[in-house]
Formats: sequence, C-alpha cells, structure tokens
Amino acid sequence: MPAPATGGSETGPPAAAGGAVDAARDRSTAVDALRAIAALGVVAFHSQLLVLPVAPTGLGHALGFTLDGGVELFFVISGYLISGPFVRALVDGTRAPGINVYAVRRLLRIMPAYWVVLLAAALVLRLPRDWWEWAVHSVLLQPVVPGEVGRILPVAWTLHVELAFYLLVPCAYLALRRRAPLRPRDLALGITLLWIASALASLAAAALPAGRVELAAVRSIPATVGLFCPGVLLALAGTRAGAATPLAATWSRFIRSRGALGLALAAGALSVALSGNANPVLEELRRQPEIIVSALGVGLVVTAGRRLGRAARVLAPIGAVSYSLYLWHWLVLSELQSHRLGPGSGLGPARLPVAAAELAAITIPIAAASYLLIERPAMRWSHRLRPAAPATAPVPLAAAISETP
Repeated sequence: MPAPATGGSETGPPAAAGGAVDAARDRSTAVDALRAIAALGVVAFHSQLLVLPVAPTGLGHALGFTLDGGVELFFVISGYLISGPFVRALVDGTRAPGINVYAVRRLLRIMPAYWVVLLAAALVLRLPRDWWEWAVHSVLLQPVVPGEVGRILPVAWTLHVELAFYLLVPCAYLALRRRAPLRPRDLALGITLLWIASALASLAAAALPAGRVELAAVRSIPATVGLFCPGVLLALAGTRAGAATPLAATWSRFIRSRGALGLALAAGALSVALSGNANPVLEELRRQPEIIVSALGVGLVVTAGRRLGRAARVLAPIGAVSYSLYLWHWLVLSELQSHRLGPGSGLGPARLPVAAAELAAITIPIAAASYLLIERPAMRWSHRLRPAAPATAPVPLAAAISETP
C-alpha cells in the first residue's frame, strides 16, 4: 500500500469558500472510505496465510486473491491527490506547490510511521539480517537490491513505488511548466500513453525467468508508474479547463451510469478469472482490470461526494488510519503465524472470514495508536511549514455536466 496522501491539495480550500469547503470535506470523507475498503481488502488477502494449508480452492481462492486489488486502489487514490495541484498548475495556470515544502511533507507522511514499524520488526520478529540490509530497508531501497524486496517487511515495496511517484510528479511538472498552460487533451493523451507503456513494461518484466531479477523488475518504477495514471487522469478532469471539455462531461455522465457498473463487473470478473494463475504474465495482467475498477470507484467518489452519506462516514475512521493498518498488519500476522493462533479447522468455509476479522480486530487498535502518536503529530508539524501553494480545490467532476454545452 502506498502511503495515503492527505487532502486534495497541499493546503485545502479557502475557508471563505463555504460550499467549496463542504464539498472538499465530503470528498475527503468518501476518499477515506475508499482507503478503508482498500486496507481491509489487503488485510483480508494476507489473512489467507493464517488458514494454510487448508486455503480456499477454485473460485474461493480466486475471490480471495483479488482482495489484493486494494493495493491498486491505493495507487489510484494517490495519483489523484498527489498530482492534483501540479496538474492544475499546468492546465489552469495556478501556482504549483513549493517543491521543498512538498518534499518535506511527503517524507514526513511516510517515513516516521514506517521507521517505527521497522524498529518493531527488528525487536519482535528477531530476523537475522546484516546491518546493510537494515540500512537498505530503512531508506526504502529494497526493491532495487536483488533479493531484498520480499524480506523484513514485504508489504513495504509499495512505499518505494510511492516515493518514486512523489519524485516523478514535480519532475514532470518542472519539465512541462514552460509549455503551460497545456491543453487538457494533450496532457490526457500523454498520461494514457504512459499508462500503456507501463502496462507493457510490467508484462515484459513478468516474462523474465522467475527469481530475484523478475521480482525486482515487476516492482520497478517503469512497471508500476502506470498504476497511478488513472488517478492523474481524474485529477486532470477535475481542473477548470479539463472540466470544460466534452470529454470530461462524457466521463462524468458515464461514471454514474449503468455502463460504468457493467464495466466494473466485467473488469472484476476478468480479475477473478486471472487470479492465482501459475503464469506470471497472466497474473501481472490481472492488475489492469483492477486498476479500471479502482478508477471507476474513485471517479464515483469524486462525483458523488456527499451522496455517499452514512456508509462513507462509518468507514472513514478506518481510512484515516489505513496507512498504519497496512504497515502493522504484517507484524501482527507474523506473530499470529509464529504462535499458530489462526482460526481452527472446524470452521470450514468460514475460516478465511474469521481469520480476516481476527487480524483486523487486533491490528486496528494498534493502527489507531500509531496514527495518534506518530502520523498525526508528524502531519501537524509539517503543516507549520510555509504553505506549499495557494489554497485551491479541484473542480468537482459533476460540474462538467452543467459547464459544458
């Protein structure tokens, strides 16, 4: 799981905006609900390790395996939130975030909580490792060192990918800003081509001989940057210039139509069909329909806003602590495995749901404590820095319907 971005921009909408503040708050609650779904999906996916060797088979195994699609959902959310201020600067001519402040805030969002979990892993798991391995993992370079991506804290590979995206976004902005303002359709075409190229790179990496090189290649930046592209496209559609285009209006109408539901169901069925496949290329191909489903979900959230209502408010608190939940659940899982504390075999088909509930019930209070004691103080400290950019909020995608002839 990538670390969650906070808010639609670095500073949020101006207080005097009234309705804009309410809309931003509604979007934030709904996005937190999506984060909760993503995090709980990953927890449920990994809880399958508690029921081995009596794991689900057939359709049950495929359905369980698709729960890992929460990772793709996190990447799409990050693509939408992180790229938003820079995309608006390129298309609408607003001021971009200050690069230095942006970098410090991004590091403070990820690293303090991660370092605490890494320290806990050293103390609790007592893994025999050389000092250089701990140094590599402490700066999130394990995916570029052969053989290290799956060690100590295997779920942390996503943080490396997330940090790389944090770096690529301002670099892309600096490369393009002299040509600003860009036409939305030109930028959309470039992002789409990047998505396609990244998907091809991921399939090529999966086709390498199985081993350390293949795993490192699949987790490389060229193979994973496409996972953020749908979120960037959503951010582009939320710019003032982008929302005024017929394409954005068509997308906004489609996202709430039966066609979007049909596409989501078809993509979900394809993902299930490809899940757990012995062929690594087909298994990597599974990410693409999961990205489509994730993009549709995020698109629905940013267009529906407050209409999601009570369901979003119930899930939002879990979404707020989703980063710590993602990090800590692996340590809890490892301890449960070492003490063989998974659900009993007498539960039959209910073993997996019980294992997922057990893992979530133990980890959520730990994640809440981590959020209160580590994440939130780090975020508060980072926001004492000079504002990274003027307060600007994205245009709701639904506005495209009324703003476009």
